[in-house]
Parts: sequence; structure tokens; C-alpha cells
Amino acid sequence: MFVEVKNVTLFRNKDTAEFPDAPTARGIKHLLTLIDAIKKSYKTYLIFLVQIQNMKYFKIAKDIDEQYYKNYLIAKKAGVNFLAYRCDISSKKIFIDKKLKIIDD
Repeated sequence: MFVEVKNVTLFRNKDTAEFPDAPTARGIKHLLTLIDAIKKSYKTYLIFLVQIQNMKYFKIAKDIDEQYYKNYLIAKKAGVNFLAYRCDISSKKIFIDKKLKIIDD
């Protein structure tokens, strides 16, 4: 199994977190690695951990990095499992709080 975890800190409206916050050649490389792992019979996951309280949804910021978005769609079609979770953060702890719906628009 391959698991890639991305930290998410971008939001431009009150209930939707987004990734990436800047163009990311490295992020694209990670997507391609997950696709390659599927071809070698591995199960693959990309988990977006949202570090913003009260978010309800997650989406790829395709206006920030169109190439990442295109590769995300290719990876999704290839069978990469995408998950998004909101974290509960305080001065004493950080833990996964709630699964978020991923919006593909």
C-alpha cells in the first residue's frame, strides 16, 4: 500500500478547503508515483488533512495549478483513492475530526 498525505491550509470561502495553495511540481510527481504503484498492483491513497476548523468540503484548486488538477483526474481514473479529513486543532492536540466531501467541479 502507498499513502501520500497532504497538509491543507487554503480556503477562499467559508466552508471549502482547497489544495494546492501554489503550483506544485512535487505534488504532480507524487500523483504520478501513486499511478505507477497501482500499475504494480499496490493499493494507493492520497489523504488531504485540512488544518482549518469548520470546513465542510474539499476541492482541488484548479485555478491555482491546472496541471495538478489534470493529473488528479488521471490519478482518480487510474484508481487512486482520495480522502479528505478535517482536523480538530487546539494548543494541546491535533486529531482527525471529520471526513469531508470532495467536490469535483
